[in-house]
Amino acid sequence: LRGVRANQTIDQVKIFEGFARYAVDLPPPGDGAPARVYATAAATAARHLHGDRPGPVHVNVQFRDPLGPVKSAWDPARDLRGLEGWERDAAPFVSGGASGASGGGADGDGAVGELCALVRSARRGLLVVAGGGTASDALAACEIAALLGWAVVADAASGLRVRGTELGGSSSAPRASSWSAAGGFCPGLLDGLDLALCSPEFREWFDPDVIVQINPRITSKRVQTALERAAIDRRAAWAVATNRDARVDPGHCVSLHVASDASAVAAALETLLGGGRHGDGAGGSGGGGGTYVVGNGSNIGVSSSRCYVGSDGHASCVAFREKLAAIDAAATREADAALRDIESEEGISEMAVALAVTEALPASSGLFIGNSMPIRDVDALSGLRSSARGGGGGGRGGGGGAGGPGAPVAANRGASGIDGIISTAAGYAAGLSQPVTLLIGDVSFQHDSNGLLLLRERPGQPPVTIVVVNNGGGGIFSFLPVADQIDPGAFTKLFATPPDVSRKGLCDAHRIAHAHPSTPEGLKKALRAAWSEGRHNVVEVSTSRASNLKQHRAVQARVAAAASAAL
Repeated sequence: LRGVRANQTIDQVKIFEGFARYAVDLPPPGDGAPARVYATAAATAARHLHGDRPGPVHVNVQFRDPLGPVKSAWDPARDLRGLEGWERDAAPFVSGGASGASGGGADGDGAVGELCALVRSARRGLLVVAGGGTASDALAACEIAALLGWAVVADAASGLRVRGTELGGSSSAPRASSWSAAGGFCPGLLDGLDLALCSPEFREWFDPDVIVQINPRITSKRVQTALERAAIDRRAAWAVATNRDARVDPGHCVSLHVASDASAVAAALETLLGGGRHGDGAGGSGGGGGTYVVGNGSNIGVSSSRCYVGSDGHASCVAFREKLAAIDAAATREADAALRDIESEEGISEMAVALAVTEALPASSGLFIGNSMPIRDVDALSGLRSSARGGGGGGRGGGGGAGGPGAPVAANRGASGIDGIISTAAGYAAGLSQPVTLLIGDVSFQHDSNGLLLLRERPGQPPVTIVVVNNGGGGIFSFLPVADQIDPGAFTKLFATPPDVSRKGLCDAHRIAHAHPSTPEGLKKALRAAWSEGRHNVVEVSTSRASNLKQHRAVQARVAAAASAAL
């Protein structure tokens, strides 16, 4: 997983450079290394630790995913999966490089030319807008979505999913122009794909043949796994466009890497595909050719034979999008109903907290999302209720011009760590020069409680509202196999690590306002108050890790049944 932008993976080899007396990088257990490799490494490390020149040592121990103590023998069928036929092919396993967007043949030269050819070949195209991009990337992704007319899957941190009050609610105040220059939704956007993929029947049906990904990071493991399955088992082509040459391929199955930012890709595709946007009449269903305005503002003539909109491939991708949109609508309606049932029967839930924040986020505010459950809930649920009401994503509306992104959203996804989240959110607010809401777990809050001092004493610091989900420890681990692989006491001590500290006490010590609502209506009231006061606030919501696991499974089961029925 190293060097491919895999989540929770960083290059730790010699990370301490010359400060460590000794450093060793051990192979993962089960990879064929004899036990004496580990024994001699430990002995050497101890010798440097306590020897004539004692000092710190760094023993880097690799582990395969998953992390739980499960014995696993080498399985050729598994470990050679995805290489079928490659050894007989002269082409490289992954192609790509610089965009090469200008000149050349009918579809241009370089990686963008290859991307254009892939788009034309698609019959079930899927556009994935991942996290890790900028505001201009989000706008460009909307342009690409409007041009292709494909179904769109957007990450929580893409800048497209969190729409807030002025986009998903009652307020009409515009966001900052850099974020909503086009002022609308991304056409073709699906809000319920993560939950729909809980259905085995839908997972089997879900079969994109060309995947175009903008930006590097996908939060949802279900989405990532489904894309990898399409690429490995069904030979789907997978292209990733990022503004750097680094590998973005944790599953090792991307077939094309375009080293270019999304804006350049959008402009090049508009030029090479004929410029007509889906549903806006340019190069419409008749494919009449004509003159089009491309990304740089110039006009080009396009032959009707080269116009993508109106082609057989485009029509097939639109049909695939419409089927996905119908399934997405059924999934979001059922998820909304399930969450309302939980609220009426059990009161406040962690999922309801994520929805309350993303649905009511004020105009001209940003959102910073903590790791563990907060970003997963935002990724799975954002836009759900606007979709369930029939508004929002273009997946239900079909065509139209390019939409604009929603609220500015950021997250520290590199190592999915719990350190420095409050301080990073404070810096994010300062960089945006506008208020920011941080959704964070209790363990992350405790690990950066010093960040409260930064909020209070930093001159000119925009207000930060911190919404803390207090579930008595790391809730994400209850969803992982390790929860059933070790005894409950060890699990609580080593994985859940419940913080025995008063959030209110920490806030009082730093003179930060604190609220602790216990009902859904109380949460909404506390959020409105925090957002309207123009000062730093902490809103703490207590939940149960055990109940949260059951509630997620209940919602997933109901949505899975709805998605299966919609096929």
